Amino acid sequence: MLSIDHYNLRSFDLNLFLAFDAMMIERNVTRAAKRLRVQQPAMSHSLSMLRMLLQDELFVRSGNRMEPTPYALQIAAQVRRFLAQAQDALSFRVTFDPSSERRTFRMAMTPHLEALLVPELLSNMRISAPGVRLSVREADRRGITDMLEEGRAEIGAGLFDAKPTWFCHETLFHEPYVCCYNGKLLNLNYPLSAEQYFELPHALISTKENPLGCLDRAFADHGKTPNVLASAAHFFSVAAIAARAPILATLPAIAATRYAPIFGLTVSPLPIKLSFSPTLMLWHSRLEKDEGILWLRARLREISASLFSSGVGSQHLRASGLNVIEPGSGV
Repeated sequence: MLSIDHYNLRSFDLNLFLAFDAMMIERNVTRAAKRLRVQQPAMSHSLSMLRMLLQDELFVRSGNRMEPTPYALQIAAQVRRFLAQAQDALSFRVTFDPSSERRTFRMAMTPHLEALLVPELLSNMRISAPGVRLSVREADRRGITDMLEEGRAEIGAGLFDAKPTWFCHETLFHEPYVCCYNGKLLNLNYPLSAEQYFELPHALISTKENPLGCLDRAFADHGKTPNVLASAAHFFSVAAIAARAPILATLPAIAATRYAPIFGLTVSPLPIKLSFSPTLMLWHSRLEKDEGILWLRARLREISASLFSSGVGSQHLRASGLNVIEPGSGV
């Protein structure tokens, strides 16, 4: 990597190189000023600054022309090359072609969203973008924003009570919650009653000291709190608890509907109405126009929509009596 002396270079106005190059082309102060679209006094001032900083006359009058000095001729090619490289850098745009791209996207998600979205995303990518790879890290809500801010992740997804104002965001979907339990251990009427729901012991997903996790506000709004016997950070841990113990697990509906059969769990709609925060996709504003991130956001948007149109989506959930809000219907 080339070494740059930022401290000393910052004291030099790099715009002066434009004045120098214009003079090399025009050999006349008035015409050089016109090329730069500045007044002649401003052009003369730039030449004076160049002469002082470079300790050389640079251009001397010869009749109606200003002829470059030997030193000016010596540096002219390097100055032109520098300006050309600056122009190329400012106009450079990376075109993202998923069919030929070789890039690793770094993502941060809450555990249940990782299990829900990443398999679908990877399945999609193996066809449309075979050279693209994913590096997914599990994180809670605070961890996701920290990773995006520090550049350790390019895009994140999770439940956020408040949308961070310094990030760009988009609602992926509103996911209701359901009850899951082992019907061999709990002989319950289907669907559950509110009385059963609050009397029975519970297992919930929580990455916080509060065992209610992201449901704390939802239950607070309702005025009742379930009997939480256990909490765990991972969706699958809570499902596994419900599979082995006579306990209710309150879990995100789409993931629960998909994975409950693996654990032998019965899925029942919640017997009470709770309001939930939407699942958001987040990215830093510095990546707003990154073509690769635009492509990845589109894929996540499509996958989220498909979850509500497939057998594990809205049709199945509505058949269970759930109130489902479609993607794109607003926050």
